[in-house]
Amino acid sequence: MDHDQVEGLMAREDPQMKLRLPEALKTAIAKAAEANGRSLNAEIVQRLEQSIGFEEEYGPLEEVMREVWNDIEKLKARVAEHDEHLFPNRYDRD
Repeated sequence: MDHDQVEGLMAREDPQMKLRLPEALKTAIAKAAEANGRSLNAEIVQRLEQSIGFEEEYGPLEEVMREVWNDIEKLKARVAEHDEHLFPNRYDRD
Protein backbone atom coordinates (compact mmCIF):
# COMPACT_ATOMS: atom_id res chain seq x y z
CA MET A 1 0.00 0.00 0.00
CA ASP A 2 1.48 3.35 -0.93
CA HIS A 3 1.37 6.68 0.89
CA ASP A 4 -1.80 7.92 -0.80
CA GLN A 5 -3.63 4.66 -0.08
CA VAL A 6 -2.62 4.67 3.60
CA GLU A 7 -3.42 8.35 4.02
CA GLY A 8 -6.71 7.84 2.17
CA LEU A 9 -7.78 5.17 4.64
CA MET A 10 -7.17 7.36 7.66
CA ALA A 11 -9.65 10.04 8.49
CA ARG A 12 -9.60 12.77 11.11
CA GLU A 13 -12.33 10.79 12.89
CA ASP A 14 -10.14 7.71 13.27
CA PRO A 15 -9.18 7.01 16.89
CA GLN A 16 -5.98 8.68 18.00
CA MET A 17 -3.54 7.51 20.62
CA LYS A 18 -0.43 8.76 22.30
CA LEU A 19 2.58 6.52 21.78
CA ARG A 20 5.92 6.48 23.55
CA LEU A 21 8.86 5.25 21.48
CA PRO A 22 12.54 4.98 22.24
CA GLU A 23 14.33 7.82 20.42
CA ALA A 24 16.35 5.42 18.26
CA LEU A 25 13.19 3.64 17.10
CA LYS A 26 11.44 6.91 16.30
CA THR A 27 14.48 8.01 14.29
CA ALA A 28 14.55 4.72 12.38
CA ILE A 29 10.83 4.97 11.58
CA ALA A 30 11.22 8.59 10.50
CA LYS A 31 14.05 7.65 8.13
CA ALA A 32 11.98 4.80 6.69
CA ALA A 33 8.97 7.10 6.31
CA GLU A 34 11.03 9.64 4.41
CA ALA A 35 12.56 6.96 2.18
CA ASN A 36 9.08 5.58 1.45
CA GLY A 37 7.48 8.97 0.88
CA ARG A 38 5.09 8.57 3.82
CA SER A 39 4.29 10.53 6.93
CA LEU A 40 5.52 9.12 10.22
CA ASN A 41 1.96 8.08 11.06
CA ALA A 42 1.42 6.42 7.66
CA GLU A 43 4.71 4.51 8.02
CA ILE A 44 3.69 3.19 11.45
CA VAL A 45 0.23 2.21 10.17
CA GLN A 46 1.72 0.48 7.11
CA ARG A 47 4.19 -1.50 9.20
CA LEU A 48 1.58 -2.54 11.74
CA GLU A 49 -0.83 -3.64 9.00
CA GLN A 50 1.97 -5.58 7.30
CA SER A 51 2.96 -7.27 10.56
CA ILE A 52 -0.60 -8.20 11.48
CA GLY A 53 -1.31 -9.41 7.95
CA PHE A 54 1.77 -11.62 8.03
CA GLU A 55 0.76 -13.19 11.32
CA GLU A 56 -2.82 -13.72 10.14
CA GLU A 57 -1.54 -15.55 7.07
CA TYR A 58 1.46 -17.45 8.46
CA GLY A 59 1.24 -17.34 12.25
CA PRO A 60 3.45 -15.66 14.83
CA LEU A 61 6.74 -14.46 13.37
CA GLU A 62 8.81 -16.22 16.04
CA GLU A 63 7.24 -19.58 15.18
CA VAL A 64 7.65 -19.03 11.45
CA MET A 65 11.30 -18.09 11.89
CA ARG A 66 11.92 -21.14 14.08
CA GLU A 67 10.41 -23.39 11.38
CA VAL A 68 12.46 -21.68 8.67
CA TRP A 69 15.63 -22.08 10.73
CA ASN A 70 14.88 -25.78 11.31
CA ASP A 71 14.29 -26.25 7.58
CA ILE A 72 17.60 -24.53 6.81
CA GLU A 73 19.45 -26.81 9.24
CA LYS A 74 17.85 -29.89 7.64
CA LEU A 75 18.83 -28.67 4.18
CA LYS A 76 22.39 -28.00 5.29
CA ALA A 77 22.62 -31.57 6.62
CA ARG A 78 21.25 -32.97 3.36
CA VAL A 79 23.68 -30.91 1.30
CA ALA A 80 26.57 -32.14 3.47
CA GLU A 81 25.45 -35.77 2.98
CA HIS A 82 25.11 -35.22 -0.75
CA ASP A 83 28.51 -33.53 -0.92
CA GLU A 84 30.15 -36.38 1.00
CA HIS A 85 28.58 -38.89 -1.38
CA LEU A 86 29.75 -37.00 -4.49
CA PHE A 87 33.22 -36.19 -3.19
CA PRO A 88 34.21 -38.98 -0.80
CA ASN A 89 37.93 -38.10 -1.01
CA ARG A 90 37.24 -34.83 0.75
CA TYR A 91 36.00 -36.76 3.71
CA ASP A 92 38.70 -39.44 4.10
CA ARG A 93 39.09 -40.08 7.76
CA ASP A 94 42.63 -41.31 8.23
